[in-house]
Amino acid sequence: MLPLKEPNINKLLYCEELDELVEKRCLNPSDSMAIVNGKGVAATLNSFFIVSSEGKSLTVIREFSTCNELIKTYHLPFKVIDIAAGFRHVLLLDDNGKVYSHGVGMHGELGQGPHCIKYENGFLEIQMLQDQAPSGIKAIGVGALHSCVLTKTGDLYSFGMNEKGLLGPGIDDTSVFDPYPVDLPKAV
Repeated sequence: MLPLKEPNINKLLYCEELDELVEKRCLNPSDSMAIVNGKGVAATLNSFFIVSSEGKSLTVIREFSTCNELIKTYHLPFKVIDIAAGFRHVLLLDDNGKVYSHGVGMHGELGQGPHCIKYENGFLEIQMLQDQAPSGIKAIGVGALHSCVLTKTGDLYSFGMNEKGLLGPGIDDTSVFDPYPVDLPKAV
């Protein structure tokens, strides 16, 4: 678990910035991360995740219609270069090619195995990816209930809900709790 320190309220986004984030997400919902005033931001069903401009801290704000509540600020021992948010889960990618997950993953979208379907006390590194992709991860992406990672060598791994083949060809399980290699055609 990553260390938790008291939040610095002065560094939070202002309401106008949150409004700008919501507008960007509505205009282009395929973007998992928007940049607002130099900060990386992603949004789940009811929370905003805001990465500082230097990539070393992350603030969580829970949205309840008309008021926003500060949940936590994490001071991270790594630099975040990307953040992606699904329905109730978030992935972080650091500058060393490691991936961390947070939130609720009833269908495996956290990538932490069947024993870990909820983790909201910090960010857990997806250890299995270190074994499967020792060169590191290049990109992350999420859907509402699934996650995908692209390795630096071009391999794709997916995990989470596999409704209608979302995780790729040849995966028969309805839920995949560990990163699973996607067998892509050679032409891709």
